Amino acid sequence: MTSQTNSQFAKPRIDARALLGLYDPADTTDWGPIRAAQLHAGRQLALFMLAANVVGASLVTLLLAPLVPQWQLASWGALVAAVAVAVAFRRLSTRTRNAVTASLGDVRDTVLDGIALGAVWTIPPLAFGHLADANAALGLWIVLSLLMTASAVSMAALPLATIAFVAILGGAVVTTLYLVASPVLAAAALLFTVLLAMATFARGKALVVIRASELAIAERDETVSLLLRESEDAGADWLWEIDAQRRVARANPRFAVAVGVDPKLINGMPFLQVLAGPTWEAGNFAAGLRALAEKLKGRESFRDLLLPVYVGGEEHWWEMSATPRFDESNAFIGFRGVGSDVTEARRTSDKINRMARFDTLTGLPNRLLIHETLAAAMAEAEKWGSRCAFMMIDLDRFKAVNDTLGHPIGDRLLGRVSERLKQLMTDNEMIGRLGGDEFAVVVRDASDTARTEGMAQTIIESLSQPYEVDQHTLYIGCSVGLATGPRDGRTAETLIRSADLALYRSKDAGGGVFHSYEPQLHLAAEERRVLEIALRSAVEKGEMHLNYQPVVDARTGALGGFEALLRWTHPEFGNVSPVKFIPLAEDARLIAPIGEWVLRNACHEAARW
Repeated sequence: MTSQTNSQFAKPRIDARALLGLYDPADTTDWGPIRAAQLHAGRQLALFMLAANVVGASLVTLLLAPLVPQWQLASWGALVAAVAVAVAFRRLSTRTRNAVTASLGDVRDTVLDGIALGAVWTIPPLAFGHLADANAALGLWIVLSLLMTASAVSMAALPLATIAFVAILGGAVVTTLYLVASPVLAAAALLFTVLLAMATFARGKALVVIRASELAIAERDETVSLLLRESEDAGADWLWEIDAQRRVARANPRFAVAVGVDPKLINGMPFLQVLAGPTWEAGNFAAGLRALAEKLKGRESFRDLLLPVYVGGEEHWWEMSATPRFDESNAFIGFRGVGSDVTEARRTSDKINRMARFDTLTGLPNRLLIHETLAAAMAEAEKWGSRCAFMMIDLDRFKAVNDTLGHPIGDRLLGRVSERLKQLMTDNEMIGRLGGDEFAVVVRDASDTARTEGMAQTIIESLSQPYEVDQHTLYIGCSVGLATGPRDGRTAETLIRSADLALYRSKDAGGGVFHSYEPQLHLAAEERRVLEIALRSAVEKGEMHLNYQPVVDARTGALGGFEALLRWTHPEFGNVSPVKFIPLAEDARLIAPIGEWVLRNACHEAARW
């Protein structure tokens, strides 16, 4: 057993404030389980304390029955029973019954129990003590002393609550003896109270020390079990041990096979050389191997350290854990550890990570990775005072392909589009798919505005070339919206929104063009949004009305009918032109209910003519 190991079993230092629940020390001891053990001990003896309070109250009632009115004793007894039952129920509550840890406040709150019990037990000596004769006073003192002693012995695991109870009740007894008896008896009672409080603290400290030692032993056993765990199962962990010069001292055969070295030759080899494999000569070590070397050099324990290991030219991922070893004179003699192959778990994690950031249809980065790349580009632009750019690309006439030839042809067409886009990208750009027929380009350095706009035009020209898909010649195009950061937005979200507004302008222009963001686009979009909200309630609010224009035969002058013209008068915006609100109603799918209202009111009006 090394001296370091012996130090783990040394008697731990216990902070008095932490023991009482007044302070949470920032040391290596985990006080959560210790506090839970304190509360558990209090719960186990809750019924004992309830019985002690009930029996004590009964004895006091019998002693003072000839001297005190029965209703006063009965009231006091009921109060003691109520408080004792409440304290017992509180300690028996399910909230801490199965807890493995407890907070500082949980232990600190138990002082309320001691204060409450102490307060109700001060009533007999303070209120009735002056009525008692010598025999009654002696009997009262004996009962209260027994109650204080029982509390100190049984509830020492919660010293703060117990000391509060003993101090309050002892103070009341001392005061009563000093006033109705003699100062000598009061001094004796005071000495008894002080000794009892000191004994409570000492016993509580002893219980905490025992619990802390148990937790330390359990933690050590868990560590030893981890390092010594070995099974014949092929997927189990394997052991390794090195000396102070970091050479393999002992390794089981499975470790040697896992690292690709002859088990007969592995002992004595440099441990880092064994793990580095073919990279040892080149010195091109992985970051995980460098971290392992630093841990070994610093003689530090480590756990679940991930590093790549090359076995037979194939990369594997290992998790390594180890602790330093010392002899009886506390001299460092090496490390002992355990390793496991987590290659499959690593590959699964990488696959999941790729699926989360790449589009499964085209293999391009998806919306999440695009957003992350744009945020990084904007951070770099902000750092160096440069500019970045974001393009949104929407395919023109792609919906017609899906509607006429089906989605499988549309999916293959998206694959061809992504191939063309990837060929246009350089190290300065990243292309990704937002979803559907929308793509995006992140330009990391957009200081050259002409080059960025030239790329947007090149994308339009490239995607407008015909495609041959399953013996079908397809013609589509694209529209592009361009926004430059940080001028058009200082966050990724605002820059994407600016590019989206520019794309809408390109689509409104008929497609096949690109537009850069302008502040007027945001104003137009905001106006459109406000008008749409107002339009949704215009009919119900009676803001719509009809004007009628006669239809006359130009040759004969005969009246042929009337044309109903829809007009909208908003209380804030005034007369809104149909040129604005009719296209808005069509886009917002409000044209049908508005048209129904127009037809119904026009017919109703004509019927009255």
